Amino acid sequence: MNKTQKITVEWLRNSCLEGDELLLESLLRRGFLAFKDEDGIWLGSGSHGMDAAILNSIKGLDVEFDNRPDRIAKISSNRKVDMLRIATAVIAIPEHHVGEACGGFITDSYLETTWKKYCEMKWGFMLPVCPAHFCDQKKVENALDLGIALLVKALPLARVATRLSCDGHGIGPAKIYLHYPWDVYWATAVFSALGIPTPNTKWEWNENELTIKPIGGKYTKTAVLGMLNDIQACARRLLNKNIIEQIGDARSKMLENIGERSDDFAYFSEEAARLLQGSPALKAQH
Repeated sequence: MNKTQKITVEWLRNSCLEGDELLLESLLRRGFLAFKDEDGIWLGSGSHGMDAAILNSIKGLDVEFDNRPDRIAKISSNRKVDMLRIATAVIAIPEHHVGEACGGFITDSYLETTWKKYCEMKWGFMLPVCPAHFCDQKKVENALDLGIALLVKALPLARVATRLSCDGHGIGPAKIYLHYPWDVYWATAVFSALGIPTPNTKWEWNENELTIKPIGGKYTKTAVLGMLNDIQACARRLLNKNIIEQIGDARSKMLENIGERSDDFAYFSEEAARLLQGSPALKAQH
């Protein structure tokens, strides 16, 4: 395991979480779109089919597929298993890189980035946490890094398409590269409207990328854990059903309003901010 994985396992070990709560936390920390209700733990409908496959390869976990519209599978375990072992195995699910190399491409880098394609895009790109059937591989092409996995999985729910990502592996900033030229303006407006506190990190939205780094610029164990916590907080807010729907409604209205001004990024940004700031579900989160 690399530094971010080791820090996460240590945090889980000291968290006092047990049973399903520990399992759910490990799933979210590793990037799975998981939620819990009175019937158990589930992978949400935005999950990739390979998410169920890789979890099914962990000894002690059971995956049962479900055909309801808001979920794809139930994740459970025998009550007699060592849940910390299971949680550690979830965190250790392979990443793309070996050593400190950057992560893999999320989507085809040659996919068109035209306004037409952007308008046709509804959910961004549905991505697997780890496109493998077995969890004992040392490297899996285009698997997501732990530190940014949940955010990369949640951004499509906010109608943001991503193409390349890296969590910095505990020694550098996390980076998520956005696919369409309009993604950065829309994503900036979404997070501004949500107003999610990020006390441990600085988020920088540039032309085609998001960079997240600890305040102070040092990558101590405490600073890295703070960065991971801030990323999790932002990603988890995007998993709220009402927020997802309100973001979708705002984007539909914005695309109708833009008309022939798609190349006017200032106007696009203003319209995005206006529509999102006026969303009752987003305002209620402050």
